[in-house]
Amino acid sequence: MTGKSTIRLSDHFTFGRLLRYAFPSIVMLVFTSIYGVVDGFFVSNFVGKIPFAAVNFIMPFLMLLGCVGFLFGTGGGALIAVTLGAGHRQKANQLFSMLVYVSIACGVVLAVLGWGLEGAAATALSQCVGGILPLVYFARPNASLLRLGRAGLDLRALGKVCSNGSSELMSNVSMSLVSMLYNIQLLRYAGEDGVAAYGVLMYLNMIFLATFLGYSVGTAPVVSFHYGAGHSGELRGLLIRSLWAVALFAVVMFAAAELLARPLSMIFASYDPQLLAITLRGFAIYSFSF
Repeated sequence: MTGKSTIRLSDHFTFGRLLRYAFPSIVMLVFTSIYGVVDGFFVSNFVGKIPFAAVNFIMPFLMLLGCVGFLFGTGGGALIAVTLGAGHRQKANQLFSMLVYVSIACGVVLAVLGWGLEGAAATALSQCVGGILPLVYFARPNASLLRLGRAGLDLRALGKVCSNGSSELMSNVSMSLVSMLYNIQLLRYAGEDGVAAYGVLMYLNMIFLATFLGYSVGTAPVVSFHYGAGHSGELRGLLIRSLWAVALFAVVMFAAAELLARPLSMIFASYDPQLLAITLRGFAIYSFSF
């Protein structure tokens, strides 16, 4: 983008400009969540609620394997943006390149541990388009501030990345463990219907939660850049505007969850009145979490 429509990290961010900057991240995560919803829709409606419950029972374990990505993504993004804000573009590119290579190596190891060699190969093939295209983009001259290139292993910087990203890592580990415990208790007290209903809530929760996560992911580089540049006044403004944005999202998401509880639940459970009733009751309560 060029001209007046360009938004740069060094700009002053008004409320509207902040939402515009975060909007692509919000849309990306919403559509990623919809992908999961479509997957759950076919399993529930065409295979049955017991296989659907089985999928939701193992899903928290699969989420654990992805926690390392949150570690590098959150910690690395913050460090790179701080470095850019301090005016060290070459160093930022070196950090970016190092983290990309380390993330790829970790992804291969986790795939082998989680799926075995054959499963890892299948997983790698399925992720080629989503993984290779960004690598090609950043390996060539592009419109962003970052470019993929040669980089050594900077253990000190890697330690900062892991330290800063550990909160996001532990948050996702915690959510996965809590989901496992919920599923165990639901299976014990409510059987397959309870696990399936909880699965529906989690699928729908991903869409609503994507708005908050997308805003957080989208604005994190802005905050990190101005922190690195020492712009304390801009940081205070970003905090105030972000609090208003999150409050607005919370009200909208709660209202949408209450109004859309039945049509959204019927996507997964319209074929089973008992499962639908449990899901509707649970969703009415769960919507307060937004």
